[in-house]
Amino acid sequence: MRTLADADFYASIDAEADELAARVRTGCLELPDPSPLGIFDHAYAEPSPVLTAQRESFAAYLESFEDSGAGGHR
Repeated sequence: MRTLADADFYASIDAEADELAARVRTGCLELPDPSPLGIFDHAYAEPSPVLTAQRESFAAYLESFEDSGAGGHR
């Protein structure tokens, strides 16, 4: 049986995949930290009363860390 790809071809594919994986990892690690409340801005096309209440509750929870001097989120 004749094959169209040899060991060098597969080695070059492996090297290319390793380079791509390194670029993707670096890109992900360099992304800015998202706002903790940002998930509420993108969960639904239109906010609902329940979602708004959940967002307000979570915001108060985050603020409780700032009020306690524990550092909290920025």
